[in-house]
Amino acid sequence: MSENLKNVYRIFSEFTKDNQKQIIYSLLILILILSIYIRTLNIPSLEDKYPLESDPFLFLRYTKEIAEKGILDKIDHMRYAPIGYNTSNENTLISYILVYLYKFLKLFNPNITIEQTSFIYPVIAFTLTLLIFFFLAKKLFDKKTAILATAFYAVIPGINLHRTMYGYIDKETLGILFMILSFYFYIQGLENQKIKQKLIYGTLAGISTGLMSLIWGGFQLVLIIISGFIFIELLTEKIKLENFYVHLTWVKITITILILSEKHTFIGFFKGTPIFFILLFVIFLFTLYYLILKFKPEINLKTEKYLPLSFLILIISIFLGILGISIFKSPSFLIQQITNLISKLTTPIG
Repeated sequence: MSENLKNVYRIFSEFTKDNQKQIIYSLLILILILSIYIRTLNIPSLEDKYPLESDPFLFLRYTKEIAEKGILDKIDHMRYAPIGYNTSNENTLISYILVYLYKFLKLFNPNITIEQTSFIYPVIAFTLTLLIFFFLAKKLFDKKTAILATAFYAVIPGINLHRTMYGYIDKETLGILFMILSFYFYIQGLENQKIKQKLIYGTLAGISTGLMSLIWGGFQLVLIIISGFIFIELLTEKIKLENFYVHLTWVKITITILILSEKHTFIGFFKGTPIFFILLFVIFLFTLYYLILKFKPEINLKTEKYLPLSFLILIISIFLGILGISIFKSPSFLIQQITNLISKLTTPIG
């Protein structure tokens, strides 16, 4: 009996070893199917006319208006009556994307309605998120870890499951998709050896982060994580100079989209977003580090006996930063920014 069990185990082990790739991707397909099934169980209850919660009603109304008129009115008179609400302050990109999704799906199903498209959007967006998440985890770890992480992510309860259900027309689902894409393209750029590829992936990461900023305020998480990663790599001097192209391209594209949008402004960042200061500060540090090692390596040779170049640049930059803020703003402005940053990091949801 024990010998038979050993033979079965040996055959099973050989089969899984020889067909590991097929098994992993078969499991991925099953996870995607299970995720879609769970998130569409409420279809009969909603009857394609009752969105989940209150915010989805707003985005559904905006989507209908864009589908009918081709553009959203500047002032929404159904909010804050009789004054109305300036729609440029809202994350309206999601409604425009839903209209284009509606036109795309209508090519395959002429009978589909704008409501059905809007209701199914969270399921489609989260399925794409799971797919990208799998490849991101696979790149960071391995196939087995990736499939296990994707399985947990697909069924984990709480905010993640609730906000990706059929009928939950809100910004978080699409925002998280662009967040995962940002990390995926960014890591692809870091791992690629060719400068041209680094520029391409840096651009794609910047576009993903920029679009995320037009959809969801959670884009600041991406800025914090990538800025923190660059800062730690810089201080430990594990950072690679060739990755300068990825970092700089990502920052330039992200900031360009932010500034060109109506929702975010350059002046607005300096007034109330300390995370923006951190991003610029970290990129300034790395740019200075890159330029010194690239064009003046002798400076590093002279200073490394006493202090690592990265620490020296950090000390000088902090001194110059405090001096500049004190001259052009005030010391209290710096204290306020630090307080705001601590608040955002410790209570990100409010």
